[in-house]
Amino acid sequence: MSRYGIKEVVESIEPISIIKLPNYGRYPAKDVVEKLGVKDQGDKEKLDEATRIVYREEFYNGVMKENTLFPGLSVNEARERTIKALSEQGAWGGRMYELEPRKVYTRSGNPVIAAVIKDQWFLNYGNPEWKAKAFKCLNSMRIIPEKYRKNFEDVFNWLSMRPCARKRGVRHETALGSRLDNRVPE
Repeated sequence: MSRYGIKEVVESIEPISIIKLPNYGRYPAKDVVEKLGVKDQGDKEKLDEATRIVYREEFYNGVMKENTLFPGLSVNEARERTIKALSEQGAWGGRMYELEPRKVYTRSGNPVIAAVIKDQWFLNYGNPEWKAKAFKCLNSMRIIPEKYRKNFEDVFNWLSMRPCARKRGVRHETALGSRLDNRVPE
């Protein structure tokens, strides 16, 4: 900051606190960073851990402060109401799902290898007709416990294109995921 001549400007910025969190001060992120002993931005592992702690604590225990649109509500409820309000105004573009940058393993413990395959075939689960049929089936089912129905609905809503064949990891011709012939029949 010093070399750019902005140190004083940056240090004069006062963050706006919008979530009250029990057992934390006005700025929970600052408390967690200090507790973990983060020295600077290069301390990536500790910063990632601090982020996980603060997000988890705020999501499950946080309450919106008086300077927000939904004072007194839990963070989760305020988030849902914000989405609804933005949707009603036509300003909500949809949910975005972010994958964690970590290694993924199969049930047998082998690493999953994701690769782009030339001429890959995809199943289009985003097709409105498929979604309508999937929801129709789901609505005819009894889910126990019922609270898990939302998990299915969420997956149906975000599920889109999925590869249906692969070139790696196939041990024999009949294995699930064996390469499909995507050539047009003559």
